[in-house]
Amino acid sequence: MSHSVKWYSSAMQGAPLLSSGSGGAAHTVPQGSLIALLKAILVTGFGVQALGSAVYDSQAATITLTLSSGHAYLKDSIIEVSGANEAGFNGEFRVQSTTTNTVVVGLENGTPGAAAATGDLAIKIPGLGWEVLFEDAANYKIIFGRTDENATPIKLMVDNSAWTNWNAYSGHLAKVAMVEDVTDINTYTTVYEHRWPCSHNYAVPEWQAVGDSLLLYFMPAYGMGGTSNYKTRALFAFGDINSVRPGDQYHCLLISYSQTSNTNYWNNTATSIYNDALLFSNANYKTMARSHHQLPGAVSALWRGLSGAFGEGMSFPNPADNGFYVSTEPVPVHDNLSYRGSLPGVVVPYASPIAFDKTHLNNLPGLPDKLIRLLLCNNQTAAGSGTDYRRLIGFDIKGPWR
Repeated sequence: MSHSVKWYSSAMQGAPLLSSGSGGAAHTVPQGSLIALLKAILVTGFGVQALGSAVYDSQAATITLTLSSGHAYLKDSIIEVSGANEAGFNGEFRVQSTTTNTVVVGLENGTPGAAAATGDLAIKIPGLGWEVLFEDAANYKIIFGRTDENATPIKLMVDNSAWTNWNAYSGHLAKVAMVEDVTDINTYTTVYEHRWPCSHNYAVPEWQAVGDSLLLYFMPAYGMGGTSNYKTRALFAFGDINSVRPGDQYHCLLISYSQTSNTNYWNNTATSIYNDALLFSNANYKTMARSHHQLPGAVSALWRGLSGAFGEGMSFPNPADNGFYVSTEPVPVHDNLSYRGSLPGVVVPYASPIAFDKTHLNNLPGLPDKLIRLLLCNNQTAAGSGTDYRRLIGFDIKGPWR
């Protein structure tokens, strides 16, 4: 069984980081670190380890995977097992539970033909099924494509080289662009270019990601932001929304950094190092490849919601029932001229209790059979050191999104 939606975390087994260093201090930032991280998520996967055994429990309808040493495969994440001679042990599985040396999964690839697997067994965290179209020899520039036949013709180009001022003002940015008509690593038509952070400089190194075969949400922690108590992630994205326009070929979205040239110190207390990704009715740093009419020219995009931002709108806990609420409706996306569609896989919390960061909610009222992962991200570029701008955003990590 192949799981269409997967989530990833820097806390997972073998996960790469953008840079090394302690929180509140300058980091060592190599060229190509963002490319290595994205390639691991989108294409190759990561965290490969040998398995000592895989044992089928017919009564519990589970498979217990045993490793010879400790591991960091996480509950509810997707892992991939390979190398077994019996087909039921191979393939992608959602993790049900873990211990220090074991990972327990269900029978998502059929009932194994034996009580225990034979063969050269391995486990890893699989990629999203994207592909590398072109990459330079130094691994500082890359173009990713989607293998899904429903993908728009837009590709993701990442230039993670040390271009002029890439590390100015204690920040480190990579060039990212929506491109098309690609023939090699240097020959393509740029639809829209902007920036993503490629460093955890002055932050505690950490990142989160959620995606499917058409779209990636990427949430790296970087910089101080606000006060030292408010250091958190920002939301970036590349990929196709769910469009309402018949025959739409350009509903590809890029959520980017707040500038193209970093003029902010990432080690100060301003929040202008973030973007406005979690604000409603705000078109800053959100770009669609083309408007609904499909004529060339990138356009601004925005979401509509019931409140000013994700994680706002109700007190927590709700006084009437002590409840925590999320929206059950898709998040509407508008381009410069029309309602274009919705954000795949996103739900809107109406409060942002900090303790809910990185928690999972299953089978919520109105969201039956859904598994929601909640993550804190900074919600705007507003300057100031005294206000907590962290807000929760929710992702359906079970899917499908389409």
